[in-house]
Amino acid sequence: MSKEIDVNEIDKIDNPYIIDIREENEIKDTGTMKDAINIPMMKLQTKISELPKDREIYLLCRSGARSRMAAGFLNAFGFNAISLDGGIINYKGKLYK
Repeated sequence: MSKEIDVNEIDKIDNPYIIDIREENEIKDTGTMKDAINIPMMKLQTKISELPKDREIYLLCRSGARSRMAAGFLNAFGFNAISLDGGIINYKGKLYK
């Protein structure tokens, strides 16, 4: 089971480490959160050694379903991963392209 918070709670967190796990073409269509790193879900396993274990990792996708799965995956490897429930489609903050 993965931890999650409402996507709009992210703006209350100081300097969050956000990974947008959507594909590049999805991000080009909508934009993403400020300072979010793009690592598509299918490439997450190959980038796991580059991720910080000493801080919370917030995962973003379109609706929250993929980010929930990815958070569970990372948590199984000892990360403190949190899914942003509701995803980009429910985020009310500014998006960057």
